[in-house]
Amino acid sequence: MLIHSGVKQQLNDNGDKSDWNSTSFKTADHWMTANEIDANSIDVDEAKARLRDWVQPRCKPEAKLYLQKLKSL
Repeated sequence: MLIHSGVKQQLNDNGDKSDWNSTSFKTADHWMTANEIDANSIDVDEAKARLRDWVQPRCKPEAKLYLQKLKSL
């Protein structure tokens, strides 16, 4: 499994920020290790419930709606 881990700002030959950004992908195992996240074996419904509970106090309503549509949370 691959994780989209973010966007990296590119620098030009002079060390200044360029207009070009690159997308960063990592394997799930590598990303989880780098972020000190342990793997677990919960089922999909439990994972969705945990994600909903985590998102609820942290995201704007628009973001929650987007996530609901994206992953059927």
